[in-house]
Amino acid sequence: MIVKNKQLHPNNVKILQITHSFLPNIGGLEFYVYRLTRDLKNQTLIIAPKPKHNFRKLPSVNVRYLKSKNLLPRNPMIFGIEKEIRKFKPDIVHLHSIWFIPSLQAIRFKKKCGFKVVNTVHGVYPDQASALVKIFTFIFKPMAQYVLKHSDHIIALTPKEKEKLVKIFGTSDKKISVVGNGVDEIKSDTKSKDNIRKKVSGRFILFTGRIIPDKNPEILIKAFDKIAKKHQEYKVVFVGPVTEEYKKQLLKVSQNPQRLIFYGSIDPVFDAKEMAGLYEISDISIAVGSWEGLPTRVLESMIQGTPAIVYSSGGSIDLIKDGINSYLIDELSPDKIAKKLNQFFALTDQEKRQMGTNARREIDKYRWSQKVSAIEKIYKQL
Repeated sequence: MIVKNKQLHPNNVKILQITHSFLPNIGGLEFYVYRLTRDLKNQTLIIAPKPKHNFRKLPSVNVRYLKSKNLLPRNPMIFGIEKEIRKFKPDIVHLHSIWFIPSLQAIRFKKKCGFKVVNTVHGVYPDQASALVKIFTFIFKPMAQYVLKHSDHIIALTPKEKEKLVKIFGTSDKKISVVGNGVDEIKSDTKSKDNIRKKVSGRFILFTGRIIPDKNPEILIKAFDKIAKKHQEYKVVFVGPVTEEYKKQLLKVSQNPQRLIFYGSIDPVFDAKEMAGLYEISDISIAVGSWEGLPTRVLESMIQGTPAIVYSSGGSIDLIKDGINSYLIDELSPDKIAKKLNQFFALTDQEKRQMGTNARREIDKYRWSQKVSAIEKIYKQL
C-alpha cells in the first residue's frame, strides 16, 4: 500500500493522466490531454500506448509510452500500468474515458495504491451511430458503468452530457461537474498562410480531424455534390490522417472528386499557426461526427471567426445558436448539411462577417485557461 501525505499543498499533488490514445495520434482528446498536462501547476505524468511510428518529442510534458495490444479497434490494453503507478505514486489519476480498457486497468489499482480518480468523459453516449459503434457500446457498457461507479469525480463537457450520465448510467449528479472543453487563441502568420495557398487556392469548406467513417466525411461529400453545380467556386478541404484505402473510397463516392483536396495531417502542437490559418481562410467548417463531447475543432473554427455546421451530438447543442453563430443539424444526412450550406452561401458578406463575430464572442466562455483553473479546483476538493 502506498501511504499518502494528506497535508500536501494543492500544487504539490501529483497527477497521473491515463489515456487510450495520445499524440502523435491526432484528435481532440489527444490535444486536450496534452494541453491539460502542459498547463497544470502540478507534477504531472501521462501514460499512453506507444505509437507505431516515429514522432517528435513534445515540449513541456512528461509522457510514458507503454506497449499495448488492441483487443478491439482503438481499444488497447496497456502493459505496465501498475508498475508506473507504483513508481510515480500519484495522488490523483485522471482518466479520459469510461469506454476504454486503460480506464478499467487504472480503477483496478485504486484501492491498492491509494489514489483518487477523476474522469473526463469525452463523449458519453452516441445519439446516432454506425452498426460498429452500437456493437461497441453494447459490449462495453457494463465496463463503463463500473468505471463511473468507482470514479471519485466525473467531468462532463456540457450540461447535456451530464444529463446523459445521470439518465443512461444512473450516476449521481452530485459527483459530476460540468467543465467544458476550451481553446487557446492562436494567431496565424504570413508564412503559414502562404504555405496554405500553395496547396489550396480559391474558396473552400473545411473538414478537420481523423478522416474515419464515424466522423462522416462521406455524408459531407454527398452534401457537397448537391450544391456543387450552383457553387462552382468552392472546394472541400480535408485536413487530417486518412488511409489510402478510405481516401480512394471517398473519391469514388464523389461526383466531384477533382474538387476534393486531401491536405494531409497537421500536428496541433508544432503546426498550430498553419491550423489557425486554415480555419481563418476557410469560409465555413464542418463537424458531423457521430459520437462527440465538445469537439475541439468546432471551438478552433469559431475562435478564428469561421462559422461551423455541427451535428447536435454531445455538447455542441449548448454551444451553437443555429443561424446566429453557426449551424446545427439534428440528423446526419446529406440533405441537412446541403440545406445549411445553401443558407450560409445565401448570406451577404456583411451577414457572414456578423456570424463570424458572433462565433468569436461565444468562444469567450470557452477559454482554455478558465477550464484548467476549474479542473484544478476539482483536484483540490478531492
